[in-house]
Amino acid sequence: MGRSAVDGNTQRSRGWWVIAIAGAAAAVAIVIGIWAAQQSGAPGAAAPTSSAGTTGSDVNKTPAGNDGTLASSGLTVLDKPLGGQEAIDALGEKIEIVAERNGKTVDEIKELLLRDKTASISTGGFILYTDDFGKKG
Repeated sequence: MGRSAVDGNTQRSRGWWVIAIAGAAAAVAIVIGIWAAQQSGAPGAAAPTSSAGTTGSDVNKTPAGNDGTLASSGLTVLDKPLGGQEAIDALGEKIEIVAERNGKTVDEIKELLLRDKTASISTGGFILYTDDFGKKG
């Protein structure tokens, strides 16, 4: 016996519902997976980072001055971005702030600046990399 037009429409309607529910379940699974990766600190996760020993409102503060902290928006360690030995000389004791800001030791910062000609320090104390796009010289 043949199916009626009503039965065919009902089956198509059910098919769309199955697809919609499967799509929604997949989207929820993706969101939960991203959230779980961020919480676990998995490699490649876009989790917020902070320096060791910082919490809450301390995340954007670094040691400097007499009070021990300075908000990132007010921190200026150089007048202009510099690299190499010039940056090391210009930073002086502020190189400790740069190291803390970038999660490295002072020796690691010095080694990086001397070894990598594309590395420099921003006026705010962050490591910058400049791509020369393969130019020689």
